Amino acid sequence: VGVVFEGLMMNGLVSILYLFYFLLSVILGQTFDNWAQDNNFLFWFAGELIGAYLVAALVEELCKYYGFRFVEHPDLIFLTGLDRSAEQAKTAGGVNAYKFDSQLVSEFSRSTDVESISLKSSRSKNSRMSRLREDEEYDEPELRTVRQQAAAITTGMISVAVGLACAENFMYVFFLGGSRGNSGAIWQELMILLFRSIFPVHALAAAMQSISMIKKFVEEPQGHIGVGRIILPAVMLHGTFDAILLSITTYIETKYDQFYENGGQDGDALPFNAMIVNIVAWASIIGLMSFSFAWYMVQNRRQTKRLALIEVRGTVNEKPTALVFA
Repeated sequence: VGVVFEGLMMNGLVSILYLFYFLLSVILGQTFDNWAQDNNFLFWFAGELIGAYLVAALVEELCKYYGFRFVEHPDLIFLTGLDRSAEQAKTAGGVNAYKFDSQLVSEFSRSTDVESISLKSSRSKNSRMSRLREDEEYDEPELRTVRQQAAAITTGMISVAVGLACAENFMYVFFLGGSRGNSGAIWQELMILLFRSIFPVHALAAAMQSISMIKKFVEEPQGHIGVGRIILPAVMLHGTFDAILLSITTYIETKYDQFYENGGQDGDALPFNAMIVNIVAWASIIGLMSFSFAWYMVQNRRQTKRLALIEVRGTVNEKPTALVFA
């Protein structure tokens, strides 16, 4: 799904770019064409930044967010409301809010059938009311602390992110690498896999998302925290990570283009200082990952203290009213 959306967004952005280029060429004439050819590096660089933030980072972080929201697991049942009794669910919105509550669905189906034939048995009505009272009486309370619920959210989000990262690495290395049996290309693909593995940007981005997810569903279940606020820190990390790699690649390819235009040959010296490029790349990536990890640790420590205070005070007893994709 992510690959399809990334392809659609990239093609859409390229189409819009060509449309603006055509309009400016018609309006400004040859002057704009000459200026664009002389400054093609700026367009290339801007395109890489847009691709890093708006295409790769935004789409993939949304995939992780909604992928987590689709997860059904006993440790995350408090997010869906499926652990409520039928009477509690009816009070919170009924079958419209809890479409997968078996008791509500079965009751809704029976009531619809009865209305269609204009019959209603008092015996079945009393039986249903008795069952609802029993459900309410024996409804099991949430036994886990809010910190344990928060840990379940973080673990679930990181698990989804690791699965996405595994699929993405597999695709990049074995499908987009194009080794075709070439030993040198295979070695390059393995180095790409190693580089992508030692910097777990997807897992860290998911952990950063979990801070606001916990705040939305555990700290402030009645609050209004939207998806944009949840994914923003992760998009900034992911987009900057990709932007660094794409910018360095753009710089190297531009230097090679200038090198060959000036009559350079393959056997000549490199048109750039490889040591400086590598130092800049590694320092930028390590600095970004270190800053992001420090941000997460600070936010996580503050949030843990708030959750512990909630447990002591017992001020948050309400659960989320529904699983709403917002």
